[in-house]
Formats: sequence, C-alpha cells, structure tokens
Amino acid sequence: MIKNIDCFLKKEITALYKILVHEDCYSDELTDTYIIECSDNSYVQILIDGDVVIRKMESVTDYVVLGEYDVRRSNFELGSCNSILNNTVINTVETYVNGDSYLFGIRFLDVQKQYIAGFTLGFDEIKLIDEAEFETMLAAYTNTEAGVKKQLIN
Repeated sequence: MIKNIDCFLKKEITALYKILVHEDCYSDELTDTYIIECSDNSYVQILIDGDVVIRKMESVTDYVVLGEYDVRRSNFELGSCNSILNNTVINTVETYVNGDSYLFGIRFLDVQKQYIAGFTLGFDEIKLIDEAEFETMLAAYTNTEAGVKKQLIN
C-alpha cells in the first residue's frame, strides 16, 4: 500500500498542477510529480522516485523537486492542468498492481463510483489520464500473464 494514499479520501480536488522549470533557454515540465489542491486549502504532492510518495504540503510552494537543477539559474512555477477534473469529492481510491509488485495506476472515484481522475505510473514518471485512457491501460495489464490486483481504499 502507498503510505498516505488515504489522505485523498473525502477531499474535493479543486486544482491540479504540474511543476514547470525554466533554466537559461530551456523550459520543461517535470514528469515525476503532480501537485493537488483541495477545497479545504490543503495541498498534496504525488511524487515518483522509484516508489510512489504522497506528501502533505504546508503550502502550494512546499513541493519537492527531484533532479539536478542549478537553483541560482532555475525558475520553477506551477502550470494548471485541470482539464479533466470534475470537482467532486473523492470517495474511493483504487490502486492497481501488475503481478505482485508493479504499481501502474491510481484512480479516484466519487460516491457513485464515477471517474474523477486517474494516473498511470512508471519508475520515474506519473501522467494524468482521462477515463478512456485509464480503461485502455487497465485492459492491457489485465491481459498479461501476471494479471492485475486492485486495492480499494475508502
């Protein structure tokens, strides 16, 4: 189980952000993290560093950045990515494991078991995906020899 994953329960996601980095003439978004803002003004960071880390944040700027950046020349900012959220309260969190150990997906559902948001997870990458993409990913892993194990947190 992912430590602190239950901190999302009964929360309403009001904003979702990626961290953008600007360094000299280079700009990019960090692919290993998302910042989630909830309606109670709390913030949570989902961070992939080999393992999935769920961090409660003191403020929207209390995020962790992995990698080697020259902090004197780097500028970090949050970029909004709210396009697929429907601002409802999270009632259930589902995690999906392929075989015995490869955690590949997290899905948030409302009280009617309707899709709120989902993430696909890699070793050092996390990506927000819509419901159709989540179902496609789930079907692909289900059709493997190792199969899929689902854990419900509610």
